[in-house]
Amino acid sequence: MTTLAFPVLTTTRLTLREVTPFDAPSLLKYLADERVVTQMGLNPFQTEADALDEINWYHSIRTEQNRPVSAGASPNMRLLISSAVAAS
Repeated sequence: MTTLAFPVLTTTRLTLREVTPFDAPSLLKYLADERVVTQMGLNPFQTEADALDEINWYHSIRTEQNRPVSAGASPNMRLLISSAVAAS
């Protein structure tokens, strides 16, 4: 199976792209917040390694199932990360 390239969408205000290991600190920042992760059924992340595991999980779903999974948006040099599994 051929894995499709993750689309990059750019406007004058933001860029939507695949989440990468570079994004682990930002991912950790919001996934360490109990108010966020309780809505996701997760325990708060403790370390950057937890965030890297999550990013690797997103990547494995995309490459094994050939589906887009997560994207990071960078408006005004601040990173926002969103994850959503595409319907099959």
